[in-house]
Amino acid sequence: HTIVRRDIWEGFVVAEGAGPNPSKRDRDADGAGPSKSGVDSRANGRLACYEGTVGFRCRWCKDVEPGRRAEKSAVYPRELKRIYHANIRFQRDHIPKCKFIPQEIKDRFMYLKNNQQGMSRGRKQYWVTSAEMKGLCDGEEGIVVRRPPGAAGK
Repeated sequence: HTIVRRDIWEGFVVAEGAGPNPSKRDRDADGAGPSKSGVDSRANGRLACYEGTVGFRCRWCKDVEPGRRAEKSAVYPRELKRIYHANIRFQRDHIPKCKFIPQEIKDRFMYLKNNQQGMSRGRKQYWVTSAEMKGLCDGEEGIVVRRPPGAAGK
């Protein structure tokens, strides 16, 4: 999992004003949205239901038109304990199909993935603990960045 965290996946906060605000129930449990490739949730204005929450995306295709990205280019787990599953889905559905990840990184990922002793996705609790150490916590609408004590804001 180190190669994914270090070289491929990045966390981000969904900006306010991302589009119309559809029902939050449209999200699946891991916040990955529909599984089809091509037109994704951003293209449909569905990203707005994640405003202010933390998502995780491929750093290599984040600036590419949504229709040109492989599926699961970004995931929006609703709870810290779901980051592990979102990561597994991202590794399975996005990395092998992404045309924008440099081939040497993809080759290294596939080598480690196919070598039983070469790669671990980490224990589920590792992902929770790591996220908490980076200042993330569960919020009402999804994962959020923890505000320092006494910080002003919504």
